[in-house]
Amino acid sequence: MRSRIKSVIAAIEDEGNVKINRQELAATLDITPVYLSNIISGKKVPNTELVFKLAKILERKVDDLYIYEEE
Repeated sequence: MRSRIKSVIAAIEDEGNVKINRQELAATLDITPVYLSNIISGKKVPNTELVFKLAKILERKVDDLYIYEEE
C-alpha cells in the first residue's frame, strides 16, 4: 500500500477551505505534530483506527488516503 495522505492534505490546503491546521489536526488525533509529520511524509504508518479518524476529519474516504499496489 502506498500512502496518499501527503497529496490529500496538500490538495485540501490548496483548495483554501482548510478548517484545521496541522497542529490542530495532530491534537485532534491525539498524536504529536512530529508523528503527524512522519505520517504525512510516509516515514510512519498509522494504525487502522488513526486512519479512520484522519479520513473522517479530512472528510475523505479511507480509499482516498491509500492506494493498494500489488507487488
